[in-house]
Amino acid sequence: MKNSILWIFILFTSISLSQSKYFIYFKDKGVESTLKLEKNSNLYNSVLALLSEKSIERRINNLGEENFITYEDLPLKEDYIFQIEELGIKIENMLRWFNAVTAYLSEAEKNKVTSLPFVEKIEVVRKFVFKSPEIETTLHFSKQSSNVFAFDYG
Repeated sequence: MKNSILWIFILFTSISLSQSKYFIYFKDKGVESTLKLEKNSNLYNSVLALLSEKSIERRINNLGEENFITYEDLPLKEDYIFQIEELGIKIENMLRWFNAVTAYLSEAEKNKVTSLPFVEKIEVVRKFVFKSPEIETTLHFSKQSSNVFAFDYG
């Protein structure tokens, strides 16, 4: 009897403490999305330092000399990350082009993060599960009237 009560307690505890991985999207990057990045500004140079030479060359070829750095290239706002970490949440990934981070959250942590003023939305990170179809290895042949074998692959 004691063992069954213990197992039930462990089961309910593990269910209530379970965490799922979430995308936490921010409303902005700390600056307006319409901001034109001025060359040689601190913000422009910080973004430039994040890009490789090859990336810069490719961007100039495709986007032009004047517009090869965009709002999406700006780093995530450090203050937003700090405030989430202050809640005791460990950030798994930082996705600057999505303006988001990923983290494992319990339901209580999810509610806390949702209430932060700079959080736009929270979405579950979906898992892709590939299930291969059962492969039928039996080949079926049938004899047709003209002594030609037809392959029955259905």
